[in-house]
This record gives sequence, structure tokens and C-alpha cells, in this order.
Amino acid sequence: MSKVKDLINEMDVTTFATLVKTVRPKNTLLGKESKGINVWPFGIVMNCMGIDIITAANNLIEKEFDISQEDILEAPATEYVSFLAFVRNQLESVSKLMKTLESEDPSNAKDVEELSKFGVIGIYYSIDPNPLSWDALANLPFVTMFMKMSLDNTVNKIKTKNQENELRKLNRGN
Repeated sequence: MSKVKDLINEMDVTTFATLVKTVRPKNTLLGKESKGINVWPFGIVMNCMGIDIITAANNLIEKEFDISQEDILEAPATEYVSFLAFVRNQLESVSKLMKTLESEDPSNAKDVEELSKFGVIGIYYSIDPNPLSWDALANLPFVTMFMKMSLDNTVNKIKTKNQENELRKLNRGN
């Protein structure tokens, strides 16, 4: 059976990318089962969003399974490629979930754009401005942080709607 290091040395990037897109995703590697974004730390998941799939998967494998880079290179290639497909699907889900938090309000969009220049730190700040808590936030599971942001987003929409209704009531009274 071919190992990951052989696969990487023998296959060109285009063929490898096609293989990852077409293989059946599996959440296991070296006998360990991944729980995906349900357990992956928010900070690591967000950092994986802008990098290549191999680096992202290796970072996640090291964090969740405590498997070294050397052990990853010795893993069966078929298992690894199936796990890469699983990671790709999970990161695509993250992207879709994060898009659901985007505001339709153009005035909020400008605020979000301004905050986004700080990257994931901007998210931590929006939850808690105390930098001493940011490591704890980064280590929470992605799903937990997403639910917190989604709840905050919903609460803000409700507050805004209530404020608009109160303003309309005041304007009708004048």
C-alpha cells in the first residue's frame, strides 16, 4: 500500500486536487475518528480557511489526533486522501456557515469590513474586548463559537427591529 510521502512525491498538483475532489470523504485516519468542526478549535479552523488543503488537514490532524508530521507521511495514502476530502467538506461547510452571519444592511457591512481587516482577532474582540480571553475563545470548538456569533447576530437584528419600531411610534406621535 502506498504511503502519503510516496503519493506527494509521485503525483502532480492537478491530479492530486482532482483525486481529493472525487474520492469518498472519510473522517478516519490511522484508526482515529474525527468529529470535525464539532471539536476543532475555532482559531485553528479560521486559520485553515485561507491555506491549502494539505497544510490545513495536517494542522487539524496534529491538533485533534496528536499525530506528528512524520506519522502523517507514513500513513496509508488512500486513508489520507479520503481524510483530506473530509476536511475539504468541513471547511466548505464553515465557509457557508460564516456567510450566513453576513449582514444585509449596507451600514453594518461597512462596519464588518472595517473590523475584518483585523482577521479572527476582530471576531474575538467583538465577543470580548479583553485580550486575555482570546486564547480561550480560539480554543472553543468551531460550532460553539459559530452558535455564539449566530445568536448575537439574531439578537442584534431583533434589537434593531425593535428600535426602528419605537422610532416609528415616536414619529407618528409628533
